[in-house]
Formats: sequence, structure tokens, C-alpha cells
Amino acid sequence: MNKIIKLSPWALLAIISFIVIFACSFYAHTNYRVFAYDQDIFYVIGRNWAEGKLPYVTAWDSKGPFIFFFNMLGYLITKSDIGVVLLESINFTLVSWCSYFLLSKYCSKKTSFIYTLFFIASHIIINSGGDQVGDSNLLLSVISIFLVYNWNRKYQDGIIEHPWKYTFIYGLFFASCLLSRLTNAVAICASILAIVSILVYHKKWNNLIKNSIAFIAGCCTFALPFIIYFNIHNALSDMWYATFLYNIEYAMHSQPFAITETHFPLIYFIFYNISILSVLLSAIIAIICNTRKKTAYIWGFIAICTIGWIIKSYANANYTISFLPILFVAFIELSTLYKTDKKKLYLAGIYMISIVILIGTSNYIRTTMYYESIAREMRKDAQYQIDMINNIPKEDSFIIYNGLPYVFATQNIRPYYPYWICQDWAIDNGMSLRSKVRDCYAKGDVKWIIAYDYEHSHIKDILLDRYSISKKDKKNKLTLFRLK
Repeated sequence: MNKIIKLSPWALLAIISFIVIFACSFYAHTNYRVFAYDQDIFYVIGRNWAEGKLPYVTAWDSKGPFIFFFNMLGYLITKSDIGVVLLESINFTLVSWCSYFLLSKYCSKKTSFIYTLFFIASHIIINSGGDQVGDSNLLLSVISIFLVYNWNRKYQDGIIEHPWKYTFIYGLFFASCLLSRLTNAVAICASILAIVSILVYHKKWNNLIKNSIAFIAGCCTFALPFIIYFNIHNALSDMWYATFLYNIEYAMHSQPFAITETHFPLIYFIFYNISILSVLLSAIIAIICNTRKKTAYIWGFIAICTIGWIIKSYANANYTISFLPILFVAFIELSTLYKTDKKKLYLAGIYMISIVILIGTSNYIRTTMYYESIAREMRKDAQYQIDMINNIPKEDSFIIYNGLPYVFATQNIRPYYPYWICQDWAIDNGMSLRSKVRDCYAKGDVKWIIAYDYEHSHIKDILLDRYSISKKDKKNKLTLFRLK
């Protein structure tokens, strides 16, 4: 293995990264393609954008524009969803290269390579089919976490001041989260809070000011192009609403155990939050061993803040992708403990074995107990919607209400209205959206509407007033409406 790593670690990591992304991507697997729910939303909006149709105005979703931009670039590569997989593979290769390079600053090349493989393996169980929001800014997350750690090591040795260049990168990463999903920035925000607190405690006011300016500059560098673009196209308010205002309502409505209760919350949390628990464990070990306490307390604080958010959120597995680079801190700290006292190798070994067990067990649970049966049912539901579409003349306009994004993505359908997917769910999680959706369907001119469970929809009265029922599939709760 030494010879292989010495010859070409970069090529090996590139090959492994491409294999992992293609192996895990819902887009690359016919059986699991229907699972790409969020991914298909991002893809359809990105495809629209590539064709000159503005996000939010022509196709709405409650995410910032960065993930749509990422999918737009992917679509432009091959004019299909495989282009997104290729772009993600390139991105993940850069992530693995960067991880290996930065790890080698603290560990041997062999150890760095092994740790990078652990990182890749950990990513497999939380990527949820690929093309997630956290994947698009994972490279900036890796760099930011390493920079925080690099300063942390200097602080451990008595150097207090924080380099402003580091903070500029934090600003880039924070802005990328701001324009995708803000909660991805929880760990870096906790890191910044720790840094600011230390600078204030030691009265490093000049350094604090320089870092503040650098952070703002980093944010502006990333965010301004998007802000200017949407402002020029008179869609800035639409972007702000979808990115921030709606999500404030969504966050207030969140029920964190709605997802995890049926899947054993404690087990779910342990399996899918390896990085956070790892660094917390390494911090506890350091404190017990009475060594490197400054580092232990800082990363313990970051871990606790992040865990606190996860417990209060929906806690989907892919929400922790942006936190995954924290795993490297645990690896490096354990390696440092090993170098200073070989007796602690036992603790490090137990710790590493635990990670392997978690990876294997969680992956088994996900693939064998959940995917197959659910995929079969979802494919049937999608086919029912496609069959209903076949009743509509090809030249006529139509929209699906409460349909599957899979149908839009795979049948090459462009949304006729901006509110084109999971409409009732979105309204239930943010009531300010209700009037927008109702106005759209009350004033729009789409000729056909396929509605799922219209009896309980927020536009039932509009459908019955403006449309006549053309066909019903009572068994599958689908109704085809035709404009009167």
C-alpha cells in the first residue's frame, strides 16, 4: 500500500471519488432514481436556469440560488442529470485532494491517505443520494475547518492573533451557506464565536477589526454576484423570500423528531453524526488525559453547538455533510495524542474501530431495511402520474399539483407555474406562501391540472370553481382537471 500511495495518491483519490459519487448517486441508478426528490427539484430549476428561465420566478423552491447554480452548471455539461453527477464527482475529487493535502501538514502521507479514505467512507452514509446542498459548499467547508484548526494549534502554543486571510475564507463559506442553506454554517459560526470571544478576552481589538472586515469582504465576494444578478432581473425580493423569509417560518414550524422517531432517534443520531461525535469524543479524551486542553475546549464547544442545532432541527442525514470535515480534527488530535504518549494508542484504536462499525452498520440499515420497498412504491406512484399525463393532448399546457419532481425531471417537463412541486406541504410549513400559491392558480391560464388528493388541498375551491373534472383515479388519489 505504501508503494501505491507513494506513486499516485492524487490519482487514487480521484478514481475513488468518482466511483463513490457514481455508486451513491440516485441519478446513476434506475432502481433508486425515484428517490432523488430534493435533487430533482434542484435539477429541474437548474435546467430551467440553463435555458434562460429565472429561478423563483419560473420555478420556486425554498433554497438559496447557489444549489440551483451548481445544478445549472452540471446540466450544461451533458444536457442531462448525469452532468450533475460528473460535476459533483469533480467537486468531490477536489474535496478529497484538498483534505489529503491539508492533512499531510499534520500527519504522514500514509496516515493522511487513510484518514481521507475514512472521510470518504463517512460521506457515503450521509450523502443521501448525492447532489445535496451540503455537497456544493463542501470544499469551502474543508478549507475553513482546517484554517480554524490551524489557528487553534497556534493558540494552543500561545499565539493568540487570528490571521485575517483565514477569516476571508470563512466569509466565502458563510455566504455560500447563506445562499444555499444557512444552517450549514452552524459549525463555522460556532468557530467564529469562539475566536471572537478569545480575541475580546485578550483585548486584541485591532486584530478583531481586521478579521471583521475580512469576513465581510469574503461574504460580499461570494454573495454580491448573485444579489446583483437577481436585482438586475427584478427578482431580488423573490430570492430573499425563498432563501430567508419563508425559511424562518419553516424553522419555527420544524418538528425535529417527526423524521427520527420512527427510525430510533439515538441510533439515527449516532450513525449520521459521526464527525460531530468524533471531535467531541477526541476532546473528552484530551481532557481526561490532561493534555491540549485549549484545543479540546474549543472543539468541544463547536461540537456541542452543532449538536444542539441538530437536535432542534429535522436532522436529515445529509444536513451534516457540511460538518463532515470536523472529522479531520478528531483524526489529527488523536494522532497528536499517540505521538505524545503511546499508551493512548489504545484509546485511539478503539475510537477508529468504532467509526468502522458505525459506517458498516448504518449503511446496512439504510440499504437493506428501507430503500427497496419504498422505491417500489414510489416508482408506482410516479407511473400513475405519468399515465395521467398521457390523457392530456401534447400541445396543451398542464401542471401537477402535489406531484413528484421525478416526473418533471425524467419526462423532460418544464413547470408551467412557479409553484410546481409539493405545494400543500410547502404551505403547511410556511403559511405566507398560501396566498402566493392561491393567486397563481386562481389567475393562471394552465389548461390542465393533475392534482393529488385535491380534496384536502389548499386550492380545492379554486379547482372546483375554475376547472371541471375530466378523469379520476380514486385508488391513487389522482384527479385530472380541465379549464372550463
